[in-house]
Amino acid sequence: MRFCTGLLVLLAPSVDGKRKGPKKNTFVAPHEIHQYEQAKFYNEPDWECRWESIGSTKPGGTASCMACQNPNDGGGDALIVEVKAFYKRVDARFKNETANAPRKHCIFPGWEFWVCMDNNMVIEPDTDWLGEIKDKPIYDKDGIKDVGGKLCYPGSKAADLSGYDRFDGYTRRKLEVMH
Repeated sequence: MRFCTGLLVLLAPSVDGKRKGPKKNTFVAPHEIHQYEQAKFYNEPDWECRWESIGSTKPGGTASCMACQNPNDGGGDALIVEVKAFYKRVDARFKNETANAPRKHCIFPGWEFWVCMDNNMVIEPDTDWLGEIKDKPIYDKDGIKDVGGKLCYPGSKAADLSGYDRFDGYTRRKLEVMH
């Protein structure tokens, strides 16, 4: 829990209005950080992953994380990662995937999903830009919510959403600790 608190402090945006020049060691807050039991990347060969250390402003931070990016071109398909989380269980003593189905997340082109090994934490990317669209595979091929839907919202339609690529240079797409 101490690490989680430290990580949240690190991720908190700087509010020092007196600072001149570019902010250092700051970035847009991720959607969610939480504990996980298992992360499953679908279509493994399609992801681009690298190792990162976070939790410190110096190299060799306090957590070793695997940052996996969807390398598809803008407007391309989202990739899916499935997360099983202990804290979501109705009864923590029993693993019941019928009652507590793993959560699937759609990661759109350019965006990253982080899995930290030292503390079993995942960092989900910003989803604010999606508006009413969900980052879950609950759509049909046309982007319409479907009870039996198993697809992510179409990348070609997501690319047309306001905020899909809202910044030049530093984007919301990459959680990056600047050294």
